Amino acid sequence: RCYASLRNFMPRPLNGFKFRVLAEGKTDLLHLDAACKWFQSQGEFTDLNPRFANFHGEIGDVELMKTLERIAKSDIPELAIGIFDCDNDKFMKQEGLSPGCFRQVGSSVYALCLAAPHSHTEDIFCIELLYDIKDLLSITQDGRKLFLPREFDPVSGISLDGIYKRQYPKANAVIVSDTVTRISDGFSALLSKNDFAEMIERASPPFESVNFNGFRESFNALRRVVDEYLLKYR
Repeated sequence: RCYASLRNFMPRPLNGFKFRVLAEGKTDLLHLDAACKWFQSQGEFTDLNPRFANFHGEIGDVELMKTLERIAKSDIPELAIGIFDCDNDKFMKQEGLSPGCFRQVGSSVYALCLAAPHSHTEDIFCIELLYDIKDLLSITQDGRKLFLPREFDPVSGISLDGIYKRQYPKANAVIVSDTVTRISDGFSALLSKNDFAEMIERASPPFESVNFNGFRESFNALRRVVDEYLLKYR
């Protein structure tokens, strides 16, 4: 433990160390799974073999933490890592979490916060913001897209390019979730976070060649959790 760099010389399973990853909801798991497959297709993080699976009905940061605490008391032998977005400052401070850092909840249970890409300067972010901006804001074949609050005037709710109008311009969600319509014809242009995640997972146009490099620091953090667990208990 005093010579952490030596972990690279320790034997690892040839097919990767198996463990479970939980997240705040289904969409986060889809993004993480897609990113993992992308990295491993390039020969990276092949020492990790995560199983992305929540328990039924689990959603949100508070519920995820309760789940981690519950399975920690059950002393389940499988390593379980709960991954949290960094979009709830109050919750993160309460739980002693920060971007890219983790804490142990039980002998085989850890809580980990997503890590921001090096190019990202904000402390508050969610998993969608790990994508390159050109991928994140791509327009689908049917004319829908994700929207960021900074694309709109905070008073009028009209987009800076004059094309769209959002219903609640003062809403403070990191990704716009209220109704967004195209001013010219009233078309509902908002791509939901769920649809975005499913299109990413299926590599549907325009997301067939998405760059997942923004997830690299989060997977490095995931590897650090696995390394600590192996040093302590294996």
